Amino acid sequence: MAPSAAMTRSVVVLGTDGALHRINPLTGEVAEPLSVIPAWSKPTDYTVARPVMSIDGHRAYVTDPAARTVTLVDLETGKILRRVTLAVTPANVLAGGHGH
Repeated sequence: MAPSAAMTRSVVVLGTDGALHRINPLTGEVAEPLSVIPAWSKPTDYTVARPVMSIDGHRAYVTDPAARTVTLVDLETGKILRRVTLAVTPANVLAGGHGH
């Protein structure tokens, strides 16, 4: 994904392909996706954890329950800043703060 300050003025979607997709809500233009986690399938059982994303300013936090990880992505540069492996399966994520 090309770095862009406009990333934070876009709609960002986590797809089942494991990528973040940036969409300009005014033009409908879709930027090149950024692969963050492996592709995944939506579980048929709603109680099974699935990947989720939360955005805090210029950063996205993406969970991967299968790998027990949370990945931190800089939305301005399109770079993965950090991937943390957890001792538990992440079922949700909530970013807080001001995106600093």
